[in-house]
Amino acid sequence: MDETVSTFPWHYLLIIVGCCALILVANHFIFRKLNHKIISSDSKQIIPFYDNTAPIDNVITRLTFRQSLDLAKFSDASKESTEDMLTERLKSSLGDSSVVLSNAADILRSGKYYVFAATPQQQLMLRDGTAVLAQHQESGRNLAGIHDAVSGKFVGQLREVPLNRLMGQVASIAILTVGAAHLVAGADIAKRLNRIEAKLDALIAFRQIDQMAKLHRIYNQAKQLLSGQLNDDAYNKLWQLQGELMELRAVWCGELKHKLEQIIDPRMKPQYKLSIIRKNWDNTIFKQLVECEQESFKIRYSLLLEHVIAVSNRELGRFITSLPGELEELSNVSGLFHNKAEYLSGVYPEYSVEPMERAISVTIDGYNELLPDELRIKELEPLKDGEWSYAD
Repeated sequence: MDETVSTFPWHYLLIIVGCCALILVANHFIFRKLNHKIISSDSKQIIPFYDNTAPIDNVITRLTFRQSLDLAKFSDASKESTEDMLTERLKSSLGDSSVVLSNAADILRSGKYYVFAATPQQQLMLRDGTAVLAQHQESGRNLAGIHDAVSGKFVGQLREVPLNRLMGQVASIAILTVGAAHLVAGADIAKRLNRIEAKLDALIAFRQIDQMAKLHRIYNQAKQLLSGQLNDDAYNKLWQLQGELMELRAVWCGELKHKLEQIIDPRMKPQYKLSIIRKNWDNTIFKQLVECEQESFKIRYSLLLEHVIAVSNRELGRFITSLPGELEELSNVSGLFHNKAEYLSGVYPEYSVEPMERAISVTIDGYNELLPDELRIKELEPLKDGEWSYAD
């Protein structure tokens, strides 16, 4: 009787193992590549906006912590430093000292990347001192007009040139525009918040700086790191500061939610219909809502601060990745705040908390606009039971 020997197909097993190994290796490199790509609507690769090792000029290095709490100053310093850095990077890349950035805000809003550049004849006039660039009276920043150095008479205009045409010979447009666009967007959010801050100041007599000691410490540490020579150790420390800011926001968001949950609805009480009782209740609820502003401001400010650090630290991708979850949580708190504000009768204008609601909304909407479509959070819709849900 013949005995049939059954042999295991080892060659198939080796092929399978080899394929699995290749998949694992491929996944490793794909993950690393994704981790170094900016998550934006056009998925441009992350290329540092700043030089890798040189000290960084941004809003953090320009302002003290106390100055940065003034969101008008925060916005102006952020935009000006971004425009200065863009202009310097263009000059060094193009070898043209007469390059003038049109408007950094255009980088994000219009998608039209324009700079003003001089013709050869204009460059000669500017270099030999017979002509000068016009300057803004208040800021002293260069403008696109060219004037005679002696008479001040207008003699020409720098030509408007698409940035991608100029940069095509040197590098991808993403080198300069991705980080700049985010810095300008953060500055715009700060500017919108500043318009609301004036109204909030009427509600809150002062902000206790000592209650923001952790933010103060993080700001100063970031300032020290960004002002020196950057290396891997400095970048790691900046990333740790970003982690601290994320952790603090989670704590403040929880504290804010807890405070709001303590506010009870007085409208079901029979005596509420009496005007004097109603006003007393409005006064109580108003004070409870105003007490939430401290946490709300720290959340808003820390997002602005981390956004700047992320661009400087080459960690913009990870910052954007973490935003949806944070914005969803903040949206839920915003919905809870709105529900509690509904307890106010609306009869007494002095008890309006609309500026506080608006400040949270501007923060959520502003950062949500920075996310690609697939990561943006959906608009919250009120439900019958007073809770909130994301729209389908």
